Order: sequence, then C-alpha cells, then structure tokens
Amino acid sequence: MASYVYSAPTKKRKQATFTEDELEVMVTEVTERKQVIFPAFSETITRRLKDTAWREVTAAVNRVSRAGRMYRETRHRRCIQLIQARHCMGNR
Repeated sequence: MASYVYSAPTKKRKQATFTEDELEVMVTEVTERKQVIFPAFSETITRRLKDTAWREVTAAVNRVSRAGRMYRETRHRRCIQLIQARHCMGNR
C-alpha cells in the first residue's frame, strides 16, 4: 500500500507593484509597437506577432526591473488600460 504525504497548500505570492521606471519603459515600448499590439481588425496581424511584441516589451521592462516581470503580468489587462490611459493623456 502506498503512503501519501499531505503537504499544506502554499500561499500565492503577491506580485510587486510596477515602479515608475517600469511604467515609463512599458509606455514607450508599447507606443513603439501599438500598430501590432492594438491593431484595427487585420488579417495580417496574427496572435504570434502580438505575442512576440509583448515578449519584447517584457524584456525591455525587465532590463529596468528588480522584480523580474513575467510575460503574462506585463500583458495583464489593467496594465494595458493604464498604458492606453497614459498614451491618451500624452496626445492632448
């Protein structure tokens, strides 16, 4: 008979808040790639191109970050909304 060892569930670690430097780099990088990341309907912009663009943004953010951001975290919807809001404010 096999014996099973119970291990208590681990708590999910809260991610660090984005710093001002990270946000500035993110806004700059997303602005450079906005035609790929936020395109109008297009058959030429594929999911793979968008993923590649987001991975490049994540790499740029990680160059200034201490937290070591993940691809999913950088692409998180709240971050996208923040980027769009800052971009709109900069265009006025």
